[in-house]
Amino acid sequence: MHYREWFGLLRAEGWEIRGRDPLNTFLTELGRAEGVERIGQRTGLYRLASV
Repeated sequence: MHYREWFGLLRAEGWEIRGRDPLNTFLTELGRAEGVERIGQRTGLYRLASV
């Protein structure tokens, strides 16, 4: 899923992302999150990692 779509779904459900630039903050934290992996390079696509 593209990170912008993921961000939009969270916002639509009422989640608030704090930071000077909420989208950038979300992307940074998404890249650091355990259980999430990036698909390809510079695609903006992420998925939940299989356990």
